[in-house]
Amino acid sequence: MAEQGKERSKYSVIGFSLIMASVFMLLFFALNDLMIHLLGRELFDITATVFGISILPVSIAGLVLSIKGLVTASRKKQKGKAFSIVGIVLFIAGAVLALPALYILLLVMFGSMRRPAETLPTTMPYTEETTELTTTETTETEPKSPEFYENNDMVVFMKNNINENMSLLEIINAVDEACKETRDNDSYTLEFGTKDYKTYDPSAGKYVSQGQYYCFCIERWFTAEEGGSYKICISVLYEVNDTNKDFQNVRMYEGDVEKDFPDFFDYIRKSYAYNYAKTEKIAKIDIYMAPD
Repeated sequence: MAEQGKERSKYSVIGFSLIMASVFMLLFFALNDLMIHLLGRELFDITATVFGISILPVSIAGLVLSIKGLVTASRKKQKGKAFSIVGIVLFIAGAVLALPALYILLLVMFGSMRRPAETLPTTMPYTEETTELTTTETTETEPKSPEFYENNDMVVFMKNNINENMSLLEIINAVDEACKETRDNDSYTLEFGTKDYKTYDPSAGKYVSQGQYYCFCIERWFTAEEGGSYKICISVLYEVNDTNKDFQNVRMYEGDVEKDFPDFFDYIRKSYAYNYAKTEKIAKIDIYMAPD
């Protein structure tokens, strides 16, 4: 009865809670690919910045309070010493992982937010127009015929060699193999998430909605021999369900992951988006070429 009446050390409980919060922050960075998939790039970057600033002072405060709680509970014969001991042990374990965790933090906060110009296409999707500075003449690219887009060698190859009966890994490998010869001159992105998917209709000269899908899209950005910037999109589409309906739409660039994955296709094969999508049934595949 006397043991039940003892007061629990508040320092022990608060210290343990703070250390558990720092452990959660470490897990957030360790599972960064999953977090980006669930939260989207913008919200992830904001959260990563807040956690990056908070994790060290929170963990140190937790250690100090856990030690104070252990000492206080021992002197006053209070309950809660177990909270202090567990908190101290977790802090030590976290300290052992501090260097790799710090590396992940710096990579996420600085490396993933950099997009080196040499790894990006000369014109990205969000660029509305470009100005040519090396000539005094202004030229306009003539509109291309539908056949120009539909008969592109890579588009024809992809449509002949990729189908819904293949696994996602086989599709990725087919795209990887087809792009090897031009890899150094092109740029690539991986777009994934649930959205209103749109395909390019070359006859109409515009994008046309296909409805809501979970999308896994590999995009090749390149400059044609005759000039002009284009992209070829290999989109693997999945029906929306209760699991993926809230997945944020994210576009990953080569520069986002180049430190860990010099070969962008290695990242694609190891991404959370791939690990999720490979278990789902493919609804359909859409392959098209479009102007940048």
